[in-house]
Amino acid sequence: MKTTLQQNIIKGFLGAVLVCAGVIFGLRLMPVDAELAQEVALDTPRDVSGEWIGMTTEDYGMHARYDYRIVIEQDGDEITGMLYLTMTNHPIETYTRTVVEGMVTGDTVFYASQEILDIENGSLDYLCLVQTTLTFEEVDGQEMLVGTWEPRPDERADCDTISGRTTLTRQTDTNDAGE
Repeated sequence: MKTTLQQNIIKGFLGAVLVCAGVIFGLRLMPVDAELAQEVALDTPRDVSGEWIGMTTEDYGMHARYDYRIVIEQDGDEITGMLYLTMTNHPIETYTRTVVEGMVTGDTVFYASQEILDIENGSLDYLCLVQTTLTFEEVDGQEMLVGTWEPRPDERADCDTISGRTTLTRQTDTNDAGE
């Protein structure tokens, strides 16, 4: 009788081991959970290198609007670039060229103005260094960056009243189109 009891215990243990092995094997064959795949994708920075063109606006006062062009270089999750702004809805067209630095986390792009290199028809007394947060979106096959900007935290006090929105579209090499 002892042998039968021992055999039943061993059979039960082996049965449990086989069930666990089957569950583990079955889980390995299952497709990856969409939420888990999305979490992994969020950890991988999106490639945003290249030229982006669009518009940025101010949410205050005269609602200034600027043509916006940025050329981004990316190394892993770090980005650097050159930002070109032209105020388009003002009697005197103002132009700036600014160095930016930032980072990409998943589909979120963050960069801040570092230094204004060129100013035409304007003055540093009226310009503020800003930080921009954009989200990558794809609309009808077109890659876009959409988001907001605000003054850098270390900017002078009179810059605290400004903020705005930015919408950019990735530019593709026109030489490759149609060929």
